[in-house]
Amino acid sequence: MSKTLGAIVLDGVAAELEKPTTGWTQHTWARDATGTSVAFRVSNADNNHSMCFDAWLQVVARRVGGGTPALRQARDLLFQHLKLEGEKRQDAIITWNDAKGRTRQDLVNAARAAAAA
Repeated sequence: MSKTLGAIVLDGVAAELEKPTTGWTQHTWARDATGTSVAFRVSNADNNHSMCFDAWLQVVARRVGGGTPALRQARDLLFQHLKLEGEKRQDAIITWNDAKGRTRQDLVNAARAAAAA
């Protein structure tokens, strides 16, 4: 059985976050190499910026050529897997990303598990 675009995006995000050179952040969309909060742009992924989980979802959805439909599918899979609540998937994922004690490995594990569900 072939994977959905959402699952492909989640696997791609997990693979990015497993790289030691990939940055991840909390409480802002993106940070530059000095740790300063910067505006999120899809191009940040190529500029050594650290990005939050949802920003990585957007970057990888664009990279795989799935755009908005792939991003929605990935968010839906995560929302269901993490048993998040709320009307807006994006806001719930950002809140989950920003939780105290959350780790980069938590994101990798959630993305892999949601993709496999």
